[in-house]
Formats: sequence, structure tokens, C-alpha cells
Amino acid sequence: MWFRTLACAASLLVGISGASPSAAGMKRIAVVPFESTAEFRGTPLSRGLTDMIITELVKLGGVQVIERAQLERLMDEHRLRADGLLDPATAVAAGRVLGVDYLLGGRITEFGVKENRTLLGGVAEAVAGARYKQSTARVVLDLRLVDASTGRILLARSVQAEDRSASVGLAGGRLRDLVLIGNFETTEWAESRIGRATRKAVSEVVQSLAPYFPPVGRVSAVYERDGTRYAILDLGAFAGLAPGRELRIYRETVVRDSEGREVWREARDVGRVRVEEVRNDSTRAVIVTEDPAVQEGDLFTWERQPQPAEERK
Repeated sequence: MWFRTLACAASLLVGISGASPSAAGMKRIAVVPFESTAEFRGTPLSRGLTDMIITELVKLGGVQVIERAQLERLMDEHRLRADGLLDPATAVAAGRVLGVDYLLGGRITEFGVKENRTLLGGVAEAVAGARYKQSTARVVLDLRLVDASTGRILLARSVQAEDRSASVGLAGGRLRDLVLIGNFETTEWAESRIGRATRKAVSEVVQSLAPYFPPVGRVSAVYERDGTRYAILDLGAFAGLAPGRELRIYRETVVRDSEGREVWREARDVGRVRVEEVRNDSTRAVIVTEDPAVQEGDLFTWERQPQPAEERK
């Protein structure tokens, strides 16, 4: 029943919400609310984790992330369930309804702190609702990335993060109270073991997605000097560009139906450029190869290399 409803909605909305890339050629992704553990089901934990992932995905670049409020509105309007969105059998129809190319979601399988109180002079001290102790905060997320155009599961993995630092930490009851408040931007949350473990897990999630979403930029201008052709690009050091890097230049063709709606988009490689000079938000690159000629408005990208785990810590 759910699938039939979704399929009907998709047939009505395709071309309205659209699943097309942005003007800069970026794909769109929806972060589906993660299913919480039984202990925290019904609390703001899932919503907070979703917001954290969305924030880091936006920083990553290379992909457009639809806002959580927009996703929730569309899910309510079309009675979509989070578990159904990630089902390969219905992901294509869901992607068309939501206007996205990828669906990201999963399950919080572990979330908590194992406490081992530290005895000071034979007495366990408690200060303002927190205990001085050695403890381990642990967060485990089961992650799934689905291609909404094919229903194929692109990535399925478990992300684990721990924090064992010796500091003032949240007691079990205080942890639940903080989650129920739903404010994951407080200093108390940020400095707690579970807060640090959660940030590590979110970072691991986003970095595992990085190779699927290489940055996309645009050629701002093309000019020639002393027999050499140059391209000015609209991304720079802030996007990770550096002298010597080679970039792929490509051109997109948009196919529209008789009513002007985009129904297809295809890309053709036109050449490569080599970065010569980089500023914060722009780059000058030497055109190495071109066929046909590179021109203003062409797009460029490069392969994003996954960051080594030791550098992310």
C-alpha cells in the first residue's frame, strides 16, 4: 500500500520537485532520520544527529543537502516512512518525490557511557550532578547510502567512535536529561565524552561519503596570454585546491520535455586544466587539453581523496 501511494505521488510530482542537479552540477541528498536505540526512542537524539550530519555534509561541499524541515514536510505530506525510504525496492520512487539523487540514513545501534567511578581517598566524589571518573563513551552508527536513481545501495557500513578521556563526564541520568532537552550545541554537551564521541562518529560518516561527492565548480572566464590559454575557476584554497592539481573540465547538456521540464542531463568531457595560482575563492589554471575549446560556464571537478583516519583524529 505504501509503495503504491508513493509511486502515485512520484508520477504527479516528477518535474515539480525534480531530481536534477543544481546549476553547478551538484547532486542532491536527503538525510533520513536515523533510527534510535530503544532507550532513546522518541527523544530528540535522532533529530540532533541528523542535524549534525547535515551541517558537516554542507561543509564538505560537492553535494546539495535538503533541509531537515523540508524533508519532514514532504515525508508528512506523502506519508513516507524512514525505513521505507532506504528500501531499494522503493528508493527510486522516494527519490523522485523528494527531488534527490541520494538517500542517506541508518540506525543508532549504540549510544551511551560506561562508567567506572574513580575513588578519591576511598570516596567517590560527586559534584553538581557529575562524577569524576574514568569512563568510555561509545557511539555506533549503521550507515546506508542509496542511489535514488537506481535503488542500488552504494555504501553500507558500521561507524564506531569512542572517547575515553579522563574529565568530568555526564552520569547516566544526566545524559538522558540532556538528550531530552534536545540542545546539542551547549558547552556541556560539547565538552562531554558522549558529545566528543558523537562528533567523531559524525565526522567518520561524512568522510566515508566524501569520495562519492567530489567538489563541483564553474569556469568563470577563459583568456589567452603569450600563446597559453588559461581558465579562471570559481573555487580556490577554501575548497582544497592547490598548485599542480589537475582538474577535469566537462560540459552538461540539459534535455527538456515539451513543457520545459528537465528530464535528462548528460555530461561530456572537454579537457583538463592544471592549477597554477590559487586564491581563497578563485583559481587560475593552465588549459592542458581541450576538445572542443574550454569556455565560460563549463564545469570542473576532481577526485576527492579520503582523509586518512589518523589525520581525522
